[in-house]
Amino acid sequence: MSCCSLKKNTNSSIKEFDILKSKFDDVALEDLEKYRLLTLRNKANKSNIDWIVWLQVKVPYGTVETRHAKRTDEELLTGVYKSISDWVNILIGFEKSNTGKQLSLFGDETDDELEKEPSSPTHGEDKSWDKYYRECNRIRKNNLMKKYSFFELCDLTNSWYAYHEIDYKHLLPQSDKEMIELVKEAIVKGTSSGEGHGRFDDFWWDDSHDYMTRNGALSNIELVDRVKSLIRLHLVPYTREFHVFTDLSYSSWEFEKKTDYRYWFDGKKIIGSSWNDDKDLPSYELYDLEFIDWLRNHFNIAYKEVISDDDILRENIKHYMSSMLGNCRNQYDFIAKINTFRDWKQFKADIFSFMKEKGVDRSNGGGSGYSIDGFRGSYSKDKDGNINISQNLEQRISLNRDSNLLRCSYREDDVFVFNISGDEIYKKAFDLFKVETIRQTSIFDFLTAA
Repeated sequence: MSCCSLKKNTNSSIKEFDILKSKFDDVALEDLEKYRLLTLRNKANKSNIDWIVWLQVKVPYGTVETRHAKRTDEELLTGVYKSISDWVNILIGFEKSNTGKQLSLFGDETDDELEKEPSSPTHGEDKSWDKYYRECNRIRKNNLMKKYSFFELCDLTNSWYAYHEIDYKHLLPQSDKEMIELVKEAIVKGTSSGEGHGRFDDFWWDDSHDYMTRNGALSNIELVDRVKSLIRLHLVPYTREFHVFTDLSYSSWEFEKKTDYRYWFDGKKIIGSSWNDDKDLPSYELYDLEFIDWLRNHFNIAYKEVISDDDILRENIKHYMSSMLGNCRNQYDFIAKINTFRDWKQFKADIFSFMKEKGVDRSNGGGSGYSIDGFRGSYSKDKDGNINISQNLEQRISLNRDSNLLRCSYREDDVFVFNISGDEIYKKAFDLFKVETIRQTSIFDFLTAA
């Protein structure tokens, strides 16, 4: 083996390295192209064998970026050294651990007697508690090594410091059509189940509130958007072996052998599970006319045109006014009131006067507004108030609506359809909800005009 053995003094800052050096004749770390190979070995003292290798672990190089953090070389090595050194005694002695144990009448091996933890101090100095916790940790760790094997306690395959060399992305659906077929299969299974929805091992269909069908007719955009919000597919299954998780105090939790998944689909894109590489993961588009026809037939949902720009603004103004009026919203019908005034200024003065009389605080708060057909509404009551409505630019272009709009700063694929504040809110409310009455003319009008 061509490698460079780590010198004890080169890693003195990592105390767990010193523990490993005391257990093995050689702790070698070989720098390869994609990873480091850590080898723990002892001299064989045999003519035809030089070394007995106890363990080899692939360790990624530092500054590896994951969804959670960037790790340095030292952090990754420390993680590996710490995990191995914690349980190294049962790695070295595994071939002797199953010998000489007394069998029970049923043929099962009896466990080594587990130590009992000490009673907690009732009083005294902090040092008493320090000693208590150290003793508890020691006993818990020893008990774990009596109950479990090295590889059940030392997680070298699914931890943040492990090297995940296999790229599984080629096992994902290779086209929108393939993904749509998986979504259809999940919908059929979910809607055919006893509850008609649910979270199953390999997929979720989270329609516990009949979100797909409760509003009757839907546009194509809204139909697909609702599917995206309800579906989750778990993809690329693998077997996760039985293992034991321990924390810093050596409290432990067992995890039984089960099928796990390397990725999941959130309705739009693939997300990598655990520590899998999440770079260059594919996205999928479910907006497909054949799939939309299938959805309409499956759920019996009629077609409806996409809401107009004026109507989406009307609905968001309703949300804003309802929130601003608070608990007094049922005492002030702002639409009826608008139709009693000559202009928006009278309306604004009246609603402000009403809120002042009722002690309603209109100065802060906000939330999501009315959102449908790809429109996203939100509002804020801070300062003079604001109503914000955005829409995906590509959807807007497909609807042949004005797309020469300001880009949304916090959602790069969206544009602002409306972004109104202060007096403009009351002007728009007055313009959109004011009903112009047409007075019928009579013969007297003509005589007067003559």
